[in-house]
Amino acid sequence: MSKALKEVFGVQGSIWTDSGKALSIGDGGLETTFSDDAHILCVVPRKTNFSEGSSSPQPVAAPTLSSVERPSGRASEAEITDYGPYHRKQTFVSDDIKLLTVSLDSGNISVVGSIAEKSEVVVTKREFSEGCLLDVKVKEGKLVVDISSPRGKRLRCQADVTAIVAPDVDVDVSTALGEIAVTSIGGTIDFKTAKGNVLIDSSPEALVGKTANGDISVKGLRVGADLKTALGNITVAYDRLPTAGSLDIKIANGNTVVVVPAGAKLQTDFLSYLGRLQNDVGDNPNAKFKVVVRAAKGDLHIKHVTRKP
Repeated sequence: MSKALKEVFGVQGSIWTDSGKALSIGDGGLETTFSDDAHILCVVPRKTNFSEGSSSPQPVAAPTLSSVERPSGRASEAEITDYGPYHRKQTFVSDDIKLLTVSLDSGNISVVGSIAEKSEVVVTKREFSEGCLLDVKVKEGKLVVDISSPRGKRLRCQADVTAIVAPDVDVDVSTALGEIAVTSIGGTIDFKTAKGNVLIDSSPEALVGKTANGDISVKGLRVGADLKTALGNITVAYDRLPTAGSLDIKIANGNTVVVVPAGAKLQTDFLSYLGRLQNDVGDNPNAKFKVVVRAAKGDLHIKHVTRKP
């Protein structure tokens, strides 16, 4: 198992084995080796940076192939592998998937774009009461991950989800309590979390998202976006500024930083009851792209990319 795992997963980062050990995947593949009887539990991309306090996968018993479901029609093909009672991996044909939706009562969500032929969903149960609902399926081009408590019941259904899908898939993810990381996705991205930080490291076709309590960090953006947080900071870094459109941000309490390439032309529309504007780029009256920020309490800083010497 010392082969180049980057070729398998299409990502750089780390893997978790059933020994509970995290190993690094670099540009050349696996940067170390592990025994032939070790088993992969999940993949965590290098740029996923969950805040302190997020729990890591715990050691479990060696996995067994519990079932392989192959109903008629490629769109329903799936392979299911259980790694003990707390970890499950499902594999699907990537060409069948155009949209990924993840809905959790509680738990972290990580989505990674990969050119691999197979898409994967790894579910790691944290606190999972008997009766919790777990549904992972592909139907009509939609990969659905739904983990919840039955209606009318208040069960603890906490689980983390890692999904590896094609880069052009549209992504719609939500968790009531947990953090969200989306990496290398070129389709549309829509995210929601009541409490938790969000990291988007992608160049999507469109971006919409909100969190009630948490920071939002976006890197690699090339389009306008609509972002909201009640309590937290928002940082948006553009690889290339759009020629038209707008970046719309609403914050009740928090600061906004917008980073743009050198030579970028934009207009600014900033309104804050208690806050100030620092625009290092300057406004261009002929620009058709606008940064619009509304804050009850918070500053806006627009600046150029800082290049390393």
